Amino acid sequence: MITLDKHLLNDVSRVGLIAQIQQKADRFGEKYNTTVHYSGLPYIRTITSDKIKNELNFFIILAMLIASLALFLFFRSFKAVLFPMLVVIISVTWVMGTIVLLGYKITILTGILPPLLIIIGVENAIFLLNKYHHEFRAHGNKIKSLSRMVQRVGNATFLTNLTTAVGFAAFIATGNRVLVEFGIIAAINILAVFLLSIFLIPIFFSYLAPPEYKHLKHLDNKATKVIIDRIVWMVLRHRTTVYIITGAIALLGIGGVMQLKTTGRLVDDISEDDKLYKDMIFMQEQVKGILPFEIAIDTKKPRGVMNLATLQKIDRLQDTLATYPEFSRPLSVAEVAKASKQAFYGGNADYYSLPNKREKNFILSYIPGLSAKGDENTILNSFVDSTLQKTRISVQMANIGTSRIQAIKEDLQPKIAAIFSPQHYEVKLTGTTVVYLKGTDYMVHNLIQSLLLALGAIALLMALLFT
Repeated sequence: MITLDKHLLNDVSRVGLIAQIQQKADRFGEKYNTTVHYSGLPYIRTITSDKIKNELNFFIILAMLIASLALFLFFRSFKAVLFPMLVVIISVTWVMGTIVLLGYKITILTGILPPLLIIIGVENAIFLLNKYHHEFRAHGNKIKSLSRMVQRVGNATFLTNLTTAVGFAAFIATGNRVLVEFGIIAAINILAVFLLSIFLIPIFFSYLAPPEYKHLKHLDNKATKVIIDRIVWMVLRHRTTVYIITGAIALLGIGGVMQLKTTGRLVDDISEDDKLYKDMIFMQEQVKGILPFEIAIDTKKPRGVMNLATLQKIDRLQDTLATYPEFSRPLSVAEVAKASKQAFYGGNADYYSLPNKREKNFILSYIPGLSAKGDENTILNSFVDSTLQKTRISVQMANIGTSRIQAIKEDLQPKIAAIFSPQHYEVKLTGTTVVYLKGTDYMVHNLIQSLLLALGAIALLMALLFT
């Protein structure tokens, strides 16, 4: 079990350190023919961030290949693929540059923006080039066709991009940092890809030769015409049926929304076939968990932690924690005191208990760091502050859903209050699991708010545009 310095947890040097540790452990495993498993939050975060980086590159390439294939199948022209994809490449470069310029980091959310902008850029190109070909077939004048393309489709393309940008911009009002960053980057770059499309595509195609007859065949696609004619016939002749079916689907959707539950887990985005997930399950089975759950205790007086009554209360709370199968064995100053007593009596396991009043003073004086300065790296300052007023109980929790975390938290609160009087102690539940629970709750509420805000903003925008 290795605890990393808190300043290292958010530093890029963490990646190299964990790689070095893993190399040493792998050599150990090879030497003694032993399978080595790795887990813990710093390790999971490091490996996951590396996966995000690799998958971001993979998705960008894959999205560009699929978009290129779609453009070619539709227009049957390499020119209709090359120049829209050039616009797309510029827009992807811009979105990555915007993230850096604004001082943001690439997250799972901002990582989906490059593929998203590729799709929006290709969509803009299809709108514009389809109108260009339609106009050219009508009168054969290339420059006139490009001019009308901008005049007649540019406005509609702007409106679709604007409403999309407004929808994503609604995330800015949520207050959730990840969603705010995502909303800002998305809104800016969706409008940027529109500007790139409306400026560059007409310029590129003004220098190219006019489209040939084979490039215009998509305008007479029989399958597309049949589908559209069928939809028009359905809308004009069977309105009541359309209303009934739409209403039924909407009610079914509302019923589904009402059954949604917040059951997120900290590593939900990792495949169960991944070694990272398998190692986490192995650790969970062996030591009951690898996700930090912390209980912070403020005794409200200097050296209050080393009071025997406080140590006994901590021990009672640890006994309570032991009744939950989701928790591992706790680490705390009480465990240090027990180990010190056992060591004092020659390592006899029968003496692994808290010292009594008679033993307390001389046994606790042997605890490393009891008289040390707070900045020294001792076993004790992992659990207490420099004044010995505050302490913590640290346990590891299994990878359980947020609903179960909330249930445990609610069940623990009255039990903690019964042990630690609120008048004399201040006890807080914290740790990554509790923070994740709170973050998930914020995320759900913020998504609902941003959805309603996006609907309202887009509705108002359409009302102003179409009066």
